[in-house]
Amino acid sequence: VRAVVTLGSPFSGDPRLNNVWRLYEWVAGHKVDDPPIARDSSKPPVPTLAIWSPDDGIVSPRAARGLAEESDKVVELKCSHMAFGVSR
Repeated sequence: VRAVVTLGSPFSGDPRLNNVWRLYEWVAGHKVDDPPIARDSSKPPVPTLAIWSPDDGIVSPRAARGLAEESDKVVELKCSHMAFGVSR
């Protein structure tokens, strides 16, 4: 892996910092507090880019942009969560 790019992904903070955590638990079959693979919140050892939106509506901006030490670059878009892949 040469780099990690997230598009509105809740990689930081409390796993309930999104509006679909209950749906996630139902689909995944486990609690967000008890994932089958341990959650590692450390920054990957490669360049990272967190793309987030204050208008996301699903994932909290805090969870999607992370803390300063959790990513190398952060870019804010003005789009809904479902528009990340098609937003200019």
